[in-house]
Amino acid sequence: VTEVGEEVIMTVSQRGTGDLVEGAGVWALTREQAEDLQTAVEALKAENEGVMPADVDRETLIGIYGAFLGRTNGSGQLKHSFEESGWYLLLAVKAGYRPGHAPIGIMASQNIGASETQQTTTW
Repeated sequence: VTEVGEEVIMTVSQRGTGDLVEGAGVWALTREQAEDLQTAVEALKAENEGVMPADVDRETLIGIYGAFLGRTNGSGQLKHSFEESGWYLLLAVKAGYRPGHAPIGIMASQNIGASETQQTTTW
């Protein structure tokens, strides 16, 4: 959880090895957007005998529902400041990797003029 306007450092690493992932796209989805995306994924799987079709461009699909935040740098990190409070599901996607996700809560600013802090979300 962090405040509106605070910088969040998101780190994307490979499951199992912990290797940092450069160039992963990161999207933020509201709860409703995440549910809509899940419905779309389930429909695609149902059309393909329960398996996600290999030719689906995951980035394009996620982009229909969520807000693109950017791509991770050479250290597997992306910095972003959220402008609206709420709950978000962060999705990280890169070809050749299984998508990763992590929730994040953004709350209205409590201390105007407080010193900046950095919050880190790793998945």
